[in-house]
Amino acid sequence: MFTQGKSIQRTLLLSLLGMLWLLAAGWLALSTHVHQRDHLDEIDHRARDTIQLLAGHNTAGVTLEDSLRAMAQAASILSLNDSIDYHISTVPATLVFGRTDLPMPPPDAMRSGQSVAFTQDSIQDHKHPLRITSAKFPSAASPAHTIHIRIAIDEHDFLSHSQAYIRHSLGSALLLSLLFSSAITLTVIHSLRPLRKLVEDVRNIDAGNLQQIPLRDSPVEVRYLATTLNTLLGNVQARVQRERQFINDAAHQLRTPSAGILNQAQLALAEKDDESRQLRLSKIVEAAEHNAQLIAQLLALARTSETHQTGATVFDLAALTRRVTRAWVGRATDANIDLGYEGEETCFHAGHPALIEEALDNLIDNAIRHSGGTEITVSLTHADNASNAAVLEVRDNGAGVRTGELPQMFERFWSGNQATAGCGIGLPIVAQLVEYHQGKVEAHVPTGGGLAIQITLPLVQDAQGSPNPSKPS
Repeated sequence: MFTQGKSIQRTLLLSLLGMLWLLAAGWLALSTHVHQRDHLDEIDHRARDTIQLLAGHNTAGVTLEDSLRAMAQAASILSLNDSIDYHISTVPATLVFGRTDLPMPPPDAMRSGQSVAFTQDSIQDHKHPLRITSAKFPSAASPAHTIHIRIAIDEHDFLSHSQAYIRHSLGSALLLSLLFSSAITLTVIHSLRPLRKLVEDVRNIDAGNLQQIPLRDSPVEVRYLATTLNTLLGNVQARVQRERQFINDAAHQLRTPSAGILNQAQLALAEKDDESRQLRLSKIVEAAEHNAQLIAQLLALARTSETHQTGATVFDLAALTRRVTRAWVGRATDANIDLGYEGEETCFHAGHPALIEEALDNLIDNAIRHSGGTEITVSLTHADNASNAAVLEVRDNGAGVRTGELPQMFERFWSGNQATAGCGIGLPIVAQLVEYHQGKVEAHVPTGGGLAIQITLPLVQDAQGSPNPSKPS
């Protein structure tokens, strides 16, 4: 059980819940701001209506004092019902009615051509702030004077109402956020259930039986992952089966020569005659050499099972074929076999030169050891079809095999009826190496007898980008 590292569920919950609570806080702040602004607008609108009402007493035909006194009487009546304070004065200062501590509006409150100017301000009066609305306009009774009116409304009711609204909104936001948080949590947990089921299925896979993960009604994303894992499990299962088969085959093949060596050694110990003992020892050496060759080829076969098509390079296949053929001329001459090369001067293939060389070594070695013939020809030509491919062939004039046995030649540990039986691993190694290079290998009986093994490999352009030699017409 992993206790550290990133968790998809935790990450999703933190992200979604974080955004939810952030949105809730933003909504609460925005709604509170809008509510406060609307309530202040309501206070200012009421104050402006009051000033408009008082300004209705600014008429001509009466004295300035009578005009201001009428305004003050109206303001006093309004203050009894609406809890407002007022200040009425003139500039130049000759008359003052109401509170004298209300602040004056700023000097530039009334712009040019404006008959009435409104400004808002706040002052602290005892325990509660006052919202002040000011106005000034020319006196109709005395044009030389300007009338100043200031209306102050207690904001206590506004503050109480705002606090109640905030409490109500906060409670609603918390309740909704908790409900949405629960819904999001349940949704995330439910949505990740297929992933947890996939983890459980993977944990239940038995190392001895790599069964496929059931897809059932999995979501598309989980299905992609499960399909990929099933492909991997299939490859691992196939490889495990190959390794088991390889171990079984290797044990079977090694058991017979090992038993023969032990038997011959016991007989050699029991022999009294030196000549007979020498014969037994020769058979032991022969069996040991066979065993050594078998083990070497088993190791080569195991190495090819580990090979992957990575790090491929472009190389001259014709040059490699000529070099390998020349290297085997001495062995062929010792076996009274004429070994030669014919074919292309140059052609390029993208792959692993060492692996292609090992495949060719196996073919030539197999022909020298087991063909029983007198000639071996290594050739490299372009394929007869339109594909850009080369055919590498190793052909001998030996005993060959029956046509019905050709499909079996590339099976592990199969030995035919050639002059000398081999280990049955060389050709499977060749087939596996060729498969890794996107090629194919075939065997056929040429006209006139013998055996020919053909490897077909794709060709590429050389490193300079020039094309391969054209096919011969």
